[in-house]
Amino acid sequence: MKPTVCLIPPPQLPIPAVQGGAVEGLITHLIEENEQQQKMELVVFTIPDAKARALAKQYRHTRFHFIKHKKKRGVWALMCGALRRMGYPAPLDFWFEKVRHILRKENPAYVVAEGGNFREFGAIARQTGRSRMVAHLHSSLHYHPCLSPLYSKVLGISQFVADCWQDDTAHKAMVPNCVDQNLFHPASDPASRQMLRQQLGLSRDDIAVLFCGRIHPAKGIHRLVEAMAQLDDPRYKLIVVGSPFFAAQSDNDFFRQLRQQADALGDRIIFTGFVKNQELPRYYQAADLACLPSLCLEGAGITGIEAMACGCPVIGVDTGGMPEYLQGSSALLLPRQEGENGEILLPQLPSMATLIAQAIRQLGENPALRQQMAEKGIAQAQSFSRQQFYQAFYKAVCEL
Repeated sequence: MKPTVCLIPPPQLPIPAVQGGAVEGLITHLIEENEQQQKMELVVFTIPDAKARALAKQYRHTRFHFIKHKKKRGVWALMCGALRRMGYPAPLDFWFEKVRHILRKENPAYVVAEGGNFREFGAIARQTGRSRMVAHLHSSLHYHPCLSPLYSKVLGISQFVADCWQDDTAHKAMVPNCVDQNLFHPASDPASRQMLRQQLGLSRDDIAVLFCGRIHPAKGIHRLVEAMAQLDDPRYKLIVVGSPFFAAQSDNDFFRQLRQQADALGDRIIFTGFVKNQELPRYYQAADLACLPSLCLEGAGITGIEAMACGCPVIGVDTGGMPEYLQGSSALLLPRQEGENGEILLPQLPSMATLIAQAIRQLGENPALRQQMAEKGIAQAQSFSRQQFYQAFYKAVCEL
C-alpha cells in the first residue's frame, strides 16, 4: 500500500506553481513525477487560485486542499507573537488550524513542513506525532531547541542547510533541488537564441549577463548593477529577470530604486519583470553568462542548476550551499565580501561590485573559457534531474 504524504508549504503562493515560487515549483515537480512513478499518494495544502485549481484536476495521485488564507488580527496575533518570542511553537494564523482539522481525516503516514516558520507546526506535530513529522529545509535557519520535539526527520536542500538543524536525534538527509531537464537544456537552434537576443535589443557582439531571481537586496542585484557601471565597454549588457516576489508582487521601493540606479546605464540594463517558468530557458540560452551575486547565505538555489542545464556559465558566491551545486562546473565563485545588511565581511578585499565586475570581465574576454564552463555545467546539471529528486525525497521520507 502506498504511503500518504502531506505537503504543507507556507500559504503565500498557489500550487501547482502558476505564480512561480521556488518551493512551490519543487512541490509541483514532485507532484508531476509522482504521476509517473506513483510511489506515494500526495496531499497538498495551498491557497486558492483559479488557474491552480484547473491545473490540479489533471493529477490523479494528488489531493489538493485549497484553503483561504486570512491573517490573524487583534489579541490572537499578539498572543501568538509573544509565544513565539518566548520560544514556544505557536501558529502564525488560523490557516494552520484549518490544515490541522483536515489532517485528522487524511491520517497521513507523513506530514512534511515545506519551509516557512517551522514553529507554526506545533499543534499539528502534537496531533500527528513526532515520528510522522518531517521538516524540509529550503534555506538556512536559526535552530531553536523547541523544534526538537516536533520533527523526527529533516531534509536539507544542501548539506550546508541540513547542518543548520542542530538535533542529533532527528534523521537527516540531503535532498538536492532539481529542474525539469526536458525544459531547461541548451538551445537546439542557434537561430532561436539569436531571435530572442534581437528582441532584447542585443547584437551579436554584445556580452549578455543574466540575473534571474527575486529583486531583493539579499540577492545582491544592486551590487551587480554597480558592477556593470564599472565595465566601460558598452558591449556588456545586463538582463534582469525577476520581480520582488514572483508573480504575486511586481514592484516595491527597492525595485524602483534599482531602476533609478540603472537609468545611468541606459539600454545596457534590461528589466523583463517576472517570467513564467516555461519561458525562462530562452533567457538562459540567450545569455553569455549568469551572475548569482548573493549577499545572504543561500541554501543552494535553483537558478544555478537552471543556468548550468542550459549551458550558461555561472558566477556565484563561495558560501552557503551554492558551491555544493556548482562544484564540477568550473563556475567562478566569488568571496562573499559583503553581508545582506550591508556589513563588510572581508575588508581586505575590493568591494563586492568590483569583484563582480572583475569576474564578468574575465569571462567576457575569454570565449573559450565560457565554452569550457558551459560543457562542464551541462554535465554537472545531470545530477539534478526531476527523477533523482523524486527518488531522494521518497527514500528520505518513506524509507529512512
